[in-house]
Amino acid sequence: MASVIPAYKIPACYDGLTSFTATNPIMFTSRFAVLALFAFLAGANANGTCAMCQNTVDIEGVAVYTLANSTVETSGYTLCSYTNTKLGIKVTCEYSSDGAFQDGDELCPSKVGTYSC
Repeated sequence: MASVIPAYKIPACYDGLTSFTATNPIMFTSRFAVLALFAFLAGANANGTCAMCQNTVDIEGVAVYTLANSTVETSGYTLCSYTNTKLGIKVTCEYSSDGAFQDGDELCPSKVGTYSC
């Protein structure tokens, strides 16, 4: 007959056949690595907002240019590219993370909305 082990003497990690330590050093190392990665990624984009390109650039209330491409640069600026396919003209606008116009064509809106990124 197998001997009975009192409950207070059973290790926390016991599968009936073998037991192992509850504090595996590899687990601490991998947990630390994941935590460090999350902290780095959170700090890489601490601002948390990006400018949101408008779908069109309007002139006197008429949509003349349509959004062709939008890119969030590593500097945090958002680059919006617009085209008018009939005229073959391109307009480029650059906005800071708070949506304020920074550089580009004079037709660009002075302020655009933002979103969490």
